[in-house]
Amino acid sequence: MMYLFICNIVYAVLLFLAFVKGIEIGSRIKNNEKPIRTIKEIKEEKKVEKQEKEEQRKLDIIAQNIESYDGTGVGQKDIS
Repeated sequence: MMYLFICNIVYAVLLFLAFVKGIEIGSRIKNNEKPIRTIKEIKEEKKVEKQEKEEQRKLDIIAQNIESYDGTGVGQKDIS
């Protein structure tokens, strides 16, 4: 008896999640967006994000080098 109750709860939760996902996809279609992002798109976004972080890190090091410059190379960090 308890087994059936748990199965019904799990089934209800899965139905609710499917309903919410359907609403999300429908909203994207209504706004003329792609309903589902592909793995390739996600990987490309992460790659671009990683490149932007690396560029920002290099700019931060350059700014620190400018701040710590005293006419010599002491205290300068290598940009790599």
